[in-house]
Formats: sequence, C-alpha cells, structure tokens
Amino acid sequence: MTTFERFVILGLASIHSEQNGLAVEEVLAKWIETAEVMWPETKTKRSSSADVEEIYAAYPSKDANNGGRPLGKGQKDKATIKALLTEGGYSKDELLQLIKQEVTARQDTGAYLRNFSTFLHNLPDLEDGTLL
Repeated sequence: MTTFERFVILGLASIHSEQNGLAVEEVLAKWIETAEVMWPETKTKRSSSADVEEIYAAYPSKDANNGGRPLGKGQKDKATIKALLTEGGYSKDELLQLIKQEVTARQDTGAYLRNFSTFLHNLPDLEDGTLL
C-alpha cells in the first residue's frame, strides 16, 4: 500500500470516527475485521509445468488461414501462461476453453489468428463469450 493510500484511509477513518463518536483506532479495527470477512486472503495458486505446456500446445504454431504464418510462440508466453494461472485468476480449463473458442471462431470466419502473446495479453471475456 502506498503512503498516499494510507493517508486517504486514515483521513476517511478520522472523518468516520468524528461523525460516529468513535476513536480512529476503533474505526480502523472494525474496517480491518470487516475486510477480512468480506475479502479473505486467497492463497497463491500453483500451476504445474504440465498445465502450462498443455495450454501452450493447445494454441496453433501456424495460422492456417494466413498461409501458415508463424504465430510467434515463445518461452515468454509460457511465463505469461504461468502468471495467468497463478495470479490472473484463470484456471487451466478456462484458458483451454478460451483458446478453443478463439481458434474455432477464427477458422469459421476465415479471420487470421492473432499472435499467441497478443491473444494472451488480450483475453476475451469468458462469461460473455465475445472474442476480440
């Protein structure tokens, strides 16, 4: 948390304490207690290298719609996949589903496939199914 964010929180707690006749410490303690209940800490997800490899292999290396143009797959993409699995909130199945949707939609319309890193950095929304 930045110093600015700490000052903002302290300022808000001070205003709230004055309005409700409480000590600032009481307000902060109550806010922390409420935050812990509402947003419990999530444990960092682990991803296996097999999951990363499976997702990496699911995206084609060449674009069949564009004369076999290479799609720029590389080791940096594996690091991005790992980050999406551990920190990005995606599961292996969700990423595989997004890849399948992307490839199928582009093949059906004849549109060119995006480079793999472009796809990974601009994932479509899984819920509404829209592909960018």
